[in-house]
Amino acid sequence: MTLFSLDGSRQPAVGQRPWWRLFEVFQGSELHSEFRTRILSYSQSAAYIDSAKVGADILAELGKDRPALLETLPASLLPPLFGMTLWNLLASSERSEWLFKMPAAGQHEFDGTEYFVRPANEGIAGRETGTRQ
Repeated sequence: MTLFSLDGSRQPAVGQRPWWRLFEVFQGSELHSEFRTRILSYSQSAAYIDSAKVGADILAELGKDRPALLETLPASLLPPLFGMTLWNLLASSERSEWLFKMPAAGQHEFDGTEYFVRPANEGIAGRETGTRQ
């Protein structure tokens, strides 16, 4: 399955913008694996994900469970790397198709992306590959 914008554009699992290069280097790290494990556990039963809230919750859990792991990178990189890991996993999801909605222009810069499981009976118009990220 895959990830689509609300207008029906299919999204790649790894974006094209420059910050995705950091994500590519991050993949395979112990922290990336921990993010993946916790995101997969959460997303298996979720139909809606607010990336800012889930990211804050998972980072807080990791801060209690494995604080040294979070110290491997600057704190300012943790939320965006979490968000890119979430995006990547949902775009690669075999469970269902996901839709996403980015924060509206002018909203606080730390507002997260919202993800929704596409209802099984609703089609997606287009399905072309987009370049949102």
